[in-house]
Amino acid sequence: MRTRPLYFEAVRLFILVLLFSQFVWASSERMGEFGFSELTLSPRWKAVEPSDGGMTLAESWLSFYWKRDETLSAEFGVGTSDLVKPAILFIPSELDGLQLVKAFLQAKTDYMNFRAGLIPVPLGYEGSVPEWEWIFPLTLARESHWFIRRDYGLEAEVIQTNYSARILIHNGESAESLDARSWITGLWSLQNEGYFFNLSGSVGGTKSQSTAGSLAPGRGFQFDPNKNAKIRLGVLSFGRDWKRNLFLVESGRGEILQDEKKPFQWGQVDWAWNYGGDASFLARYEWNQSNAQSLQSKVDAYGIGFAVSSSDRLSQITLFGRKVHERPQIQNDELWLLLRLNSNVLEQ
Repeated sequence: MRTRPLYFEAVRLFILVLLFSQFVWASSERMGEFGFSELTLSPRWKAVEPSDGGMTLAESWLSFYWKRDETLSAEFGVGTSDLVKPAILFIPSELDGLQLVKAFLQAKTDYMNFRAGLIPVPLGYEGSVPEWEWIFPLTLARESHWFIRRDYGLEAEVIQTNYSARILIHNGESAESLDARSWITGLWSLQNEGYFFNLSGSVGGTKSQSTAGSLAPGRGFQFDPNKNAKIRLGVLSFGRDWKRNLFLVESGRGEILQDEKKPFQWGQVDWAWNYGGDASFLARYEWNQSNAQSLQSKVDAYGIGFAVSSSDRLSQITLFGRKVHERPQIQNDELWLLLRLNSNVLEQ
């Protein structure tokens, strides 16, 4: 099992940050500007049939920044372990408590921006926007860690008026590389008056030293964790995100290349309708299929809910129910209560 420093290590890091901030404040003229960057908290309660569930804290972090000038800066922060767990194909981890979830250097030029360190992975719509901007719970595929959310790597980004592109070269394991394989993930996006069209993809490989003991075969994937593999992922997302409304259609497909091609796929349709004031109605259909060649591995889910946010959208409460249909059917319908507090003001 892959392990990392847990709660006390994160607390020690936080204390060091506070001490360092005092030193930087006293030496700001020669060391640049240091300060608070983001706070995101999201406690949530989840109930699952017949009698499972409980309260947890997830998708939460506290981060700080250092800026020398407009061209060179850095950011680092600690947060909940769900943000840095490896994908399901890799060795399971015992991550718990607070972890380092953000740590990168950033350089801006006239042509493109660069980041190096622990960076969000821009795969799919959920990978293209920060967690504090989400209004729905995670899709079942992401909740099951089909994909990583952050990883160590080097990213180049180009941003134009209606177009942006990001290319990330990274470890693929959301941690130090055990197999010395590199992954490449890219996101190409067109935006105009709230309408968006995103195309993202990822290619990489695995070796048995990083996948032995993987949970993927038990979740229906045609994957031999004791053999090397090549992985390909592609995601198409389009829709409109304006003010407090969202319409999203997404479809993705992946392939595991070992002795033969082993496909898997997923998709979703989301609709968030702000029907008045600070209240919104939510509806979602999602599906995933860990083995695209077997209907028995397909999972369908239908969900509806309501969300109420503050006028500045710094806080939000969401109640969401999800009907899950597996094959064979078991009792596993869900009810979510999500609370979100963030320090970033969103478009009204």
